[in-house]
Amino acid sequence: MKKVKIALWVIVLGFIALIVYQNLSYFTAKQNFNLNLMFAEYKFPGIENYILFIICLLVGFILAFFFGLSERMKAKKNIKNLQITVDSYLEKISTLKSELETIKSSSVKKASPDIKHGPADVSDKE
Repeated sequence: MKKVKIALWVIVLGFIALIVYQNLSYFTAKQNFNLNLMFAEYKFPGIENYILFIICLLVGFILAFFFGLSERMKAKKNIKNLQITVDSYLEKISTLKSELETIKSSSVKKASPDIKHGPADVSDKE
C-alpha cells in the first residue's frame, strides 16, 4: 500500500510539473498588483504570477490553521476529560479485583477445613 501511495504522489506531482512546464510563460509573467484598503493603497511593481499563487496558498494554509484551532482545542479538552474517566474506571477495576481476591481467599480458607478426604484418600479406600 505504501508503494502505491508513493506511485500516486509521483503521478500527481508529474501532472503538476507538466502543467507548469506547458504554461511557463503565464507563470513567469509579471502582473502589477494593487491593494486598496479604503484608507491606504499599496502598489506592488511587477509580481510574477507564481509568487501570487504561493502567497494565496500560504494565506489559505494559515486561515485553515486558525479556523481549525478551536476544534483542536475542544478535541484536546474532550480527550483530557475522557482520559480522566478512563483512569477512574481503571482504579475502580483494580479495587474490585483486589476485593474479589480477598473474597476468594477467605472462601478458600473456610472451605479447606471441611474437606476431610483428598483425592489420595479416596483411592486408598477402594
